Amino acid sequence: MIYHIPTKSIFKNRKDAKIHFGTSKYLKMEKDKRDIIFINSNSSATNELQKNNRKDS
Repeated sequence: MIYHIPTKSIFKNRKDAKIHFGTSKYLKMEKDKRDIIFINSNSSATNELQKNNRKDS
């Protein structure tokens, strides 16, 4: 789940957040690591996290 701090909106997945904000704005927020928090996630939420996990293994 994704929580958007300024609007206090909760999105079930990245697809819903991208539809709401627009792909460009959402990816910019994700890249800058601002205004969004990933919660209740059993898997990696971003490609960056997946890359970091592969390096650790």
